Amino acid sequence: MSLKLFRTAFFAISMVVSLGDLCDAQAVPELPAPAGQYAVGRQEFAWTDETRHEPTSQDLAARRELVVDVWYPAAASSGMPAPYLEPAQLQIVAFANVYGSAWQAVHDGAIKTHSWKNAKLAATHEPFPVLVFSPGLGLPTTAYTFLLEDLASHGYIVAAVEHAHVSAPVVFPDGRLVPADFSLGGPRLADDDQVDITSREMRVMELCAADLQFVLDEMTKLSKDRRSLFYSKADVARVAAFGHSIGGRVAVRACQRDDRFRSCLNEDGPVNWAPFVPDDTGKLLAQPFMMIGHKDPPLPDAAFQQMHTTREQWDQMRATKIEAAYRTIYRSVLGGSYEVTLNVPEAKHTSFSDLALLRATTATQAEHQIQVMQLDRDYTRRFFDLTLRKDRSAALADVDGEVTVRMFKPTVTTSSQR
Repeated sequence: MSLKLFRTAFFAISMVVSLGDLCDAQAVPELPAPAGQYAVGRQEFAWTDETRHEPTSQDLAARRELVVDVWYPAAASSGMPAPYLEPAQLQIVAFANVYGSAWQAVHDGAIKTHSWKNAKLAATHEPFPVLVFSPGLGLPTTAYTFLLEDLASHGYIVAAVEHAHVSAPVVFPDGRLVPADFSLGGPRLADDDQVDITSREMRVMELCAADLQFVLDEMTKLSKDRRSLFYSKADVARVAAFGHSIGGRVAVRACQRDDRFRSCLNEDGPVNWAPFVPDDTGKLLAQPFMMIGHKDPPLPDAAFQQMHTTREQWDQMRATKIEAAYRTIYRSVLGGSYEVTLNVPEAKHTSFSDLALLRATTATQAEHQIQVMQLDRDYTRRFFDLTLRKDRSAALADVDGEVTVRMFKPTVTTSSQR
């Protein structure tokens, strides 16, 4: 199946599952409260990687700059309530399209978080594991508030990366607005006028994976800095990478590049029904891995006409691709792997963010989205509890009618995969 055909299918699916979002919402639901024992803090950082040139700039002196939001376990009753979006972000026109019918509520401050800005870190004798997160294309990291808050409430420090020029428009603390270029699947780099879309996407993946590595470098520095909130409390020996959509693929690429990441999670970001692909050297993945996604709804007849195929041919091709992924990708992961599928009605690609809930137009839609979100954050946390905390009680198992889990033991053990 060609990349062009796969993308046609993906957008056809997106159109099917998003029709309900076109209506004006009567009431915007509240985000689910985090379920862990800790209050949640949020702090913003702006970091410059002096070792890397900014590839979207022709200025050779330009360095790669990032904004990173960190969610963390906080002491109760400390800090100020964190807004859903910062005032400068509310002026970004592109976010009105992202949030759709919920934008007015977002803009008016009606969407409340359960986070406290610059709160004190929770007092504990043990350091907290660190998770590094990459968002989907076009989305700010705060579009995943429901998930990141919940992880922090369960004792994780979560560094969520705003990939400048890539993931969404980014406002730096000094007021600079860096737009994003979504054309052709990613930003146009300074020297790629003749590069095809597939090659460009791979270059963007490398750029963003390096961003995750750099953020881990910075979190490591904070863990050793006596002036930092995270001094001796960020456990950089227990770190995982995860992300949504293209961010999920970025997380895998970061894990392929850097074994400091001890486990890896892709949230609904498959490529041609595979959870990830080998890098250009053929390397797969050594760390424990989980893919969590949703059950696709049936495509309309018009989609098959557009793709010049039939429903039967499509179903056969899809089944072949999935079986090949089971055989050659999932079983190649040396640390073992899981495929988790959420079967809840109305689950969609945006259900792994806040968007599907905030754009729900009926109480039934909202109920379904909350169900998906709760399952997503539960299985996400269980995976990290299992792989970073070695908590064997964090079972990854089926839930009748709601969740299907497949576990794969590695069959590839050659040293070339490490």
